[in-house]
Amino acid sequence: MDSNEVIQPKKIENYNAPHHSDHPQDLDGDPPLWKKLLVFINPNSGPGRAHKIFEEQVKPILEEAEVAYDAVVTERANHAMDLLQKEDLSQWRGIVIISGDGLIYEVLNGIFKRPDWEKYISIPIGIIPGGSGNGLARAIAHTLQEPYLENPVLVSTLNVVHARPVPMDLVLIETSLGQEILSFLSIGYGLLADVDKESERLRFMGEMRFTVWALVRLASLRRYRARISYRVADGTGPISPAVSANEMYSKQCDTSEETQHIKRPNQCPPINEDVPDDWIIVEDEFIMIYATYQSYISSDCFFAPKAQLSDGVIWLLMIRSTIGKAGLLQFLLKMSDGSHVDIPGVEMIPVTALRLEPISEGILMVDGEEVPCSTIQGEVLPQAATVMAQ
Repeated sequence: MDSNEVIQPKKIENYNAPHHSDHPQDLDGDPPLWKKLLVFINPNSGPGRAHKIFEEQVKPILEEAEVAYDAVVTERANHAMDLLQKEDLSQWRGIVIISGDGLIYEVLNGIFKRPDWEKYISIPIGIIPGGSGNGLARAIAHTLQEPYLENPVLVSTLNVVHARPVPMDLVLIETSLGQEILSFLSIGYGLLADVDKESERLRFMGEMRFTVWALVRLASLRRYRARISYRVADGTGPISPAVSANEMYSKQCDTSEETQHIKRPNQCPPINEDVPDDWIIVEDEFIMIYATYQSYISSDCFFAPKAQLSDGVIWLLMIRSTIGKAGLLQFLLKMSDGSHVDIPGVEMIPVTALRLEPISEGILMVDGEEVPCSTIQGEVLPQAATVMAQ
């Protein structure tokens, strides 16, 4: 096999970097920085540029930096999810995703379906934008003050090369059907969820599809009745992302019960029981309810300006049906710079747990993936995941 070839589903393309004696050793005596990365490439993501991005921009940098990798070109939906449920993840020191946000969802939930998911959920993940929605890639750059817009692929690839581990919150979601999901980006119901789902027919347009379909939906506005319950965050503030590579790798290699345990805050009661007395409950008619844990939900949508990667907060935004179309148009226009949160009728609340009970039928999305439109609840898993940075 050519050492520079790309991995297919049954045959992983790989690049074997030379070993160097001056790199830190892992707990078994192997140099962790010279273990391979597992690279997933989604050729169908967004406008279909991910494979070209890998070949022309990412691959030359990785090989020039002597970063060893195995690369898998995904062939179908849930391909990465299925692979990660059965592979021995200890052979890789991190996972790199060249796609939009949808493949990140697959990777996290593929690991989550494993019986040993707590051991591997913090494996470092590198995000290189290659899809329609590239919210997490932009959010990482924003938090770490990287010059993302000048060259998003280069900045993100250098994150993979340097691979400094930075902790990131996840949200554990439970549905009324008994499904559990790990979410890294958002929960949406109403206007933006409709735009996310219905604009899929315009994937060839890239991220522009969201703007075009938002205007379509604004012209024919829908209203949704729902009950939203939430626990307001007490004193929020970003957690420092500074973690040493050796410390993070040692956590992954340590198989003791303590380091494998992911702390569940248990703020959410069983989904069929009432919420606690200290939660706030709102039932009303809404244009949209949208909760996110990242500053950007796409590369040009600065949705939660105060959000950090590991602040322990779900940023809950609500717009009730009393807002006029003029106000809603201003909301859509100002999402690019974050000033939409100051528009009258827009409520942005930091919470640590929530429950959404749709009363009107509609589209319910988690990380851009549609889920059944029924009761859903979620709470923060602090610093459960790890992303790569410079």
